[in-house]
Amino acid sequence: MEPNTPNLPQPGQPITVEAVDELGRRAVFEGLVRRADSSGVAMSLAPRAGAVEVLAQGIRALVRFADQAGLHFFEASVVEATAGERLEVVLDAPSGVRTNQRRRFMRLRMRRPITCARLDEQGEPLERCMANTLEVGGNGAGIIADRPFHPGERVRFELDLGAWGRCSGLATVKRSVLALTAEGAEYRVALQFCEVGSRAQALILTYLLAARRQ
Repeated sequence: MEPNTPNLPQPGQPITVEAVDELGRRAVFEGLVRRADSSGVAMSLAPRAGAVEVLAQGIRALVRFADQAGLHFFEASVVEATAGERLEVVLDAPSGVRTNQRRRFMRLRMRRPITCARLDEQGEPLERCMANTLEVGGNGAGIIADRPFHPGERVRFELDLGAWGRCSGLATVKRSVLALTAEGAEYRVALQFCEVGSRAQALILTYLLAARRQ
């Protein structure tokens, strides 16, 4: 995790904003970037009942966004916040943006439902199976399946993160091994995410950061 020159998000980029006010109330907002330059960062966030007032002028906010390079985050102060159908927020310009590179993405052991569809050469689904994760990371997951997969094949996955929502994308099978357990046999499969949208990527990483703090 290294500081770098400001690598600001692009307009339309999904973004997560976390803030704690002077009373200790914590709120997390999801939204889209409207503008990001040397004068500041403007964004449009989905309002949350009872949490909008947390983003008051002067409050420091932690901002996270993800792209193919990794998870980027910075802190900045709230300059302006206007509540309406959307929560329009302006932050001052960050002094720097920090990055967790993709190869350094965290992995956490957790059981979450995941649906995998094996794809043919044209990208059409051949077979769907329900599985559970052993671990989840920013760039892949380990799963337990009731059938073998083949290294190199592509699958379309949908990962269920409970109250946080669902995210989907394409993954490549890195390895598949048969493991014997007290209950019988199971296949342990390593998936590497290869095509995951920025919104899904941000959701996975935000979920992992929250799970690590618990």
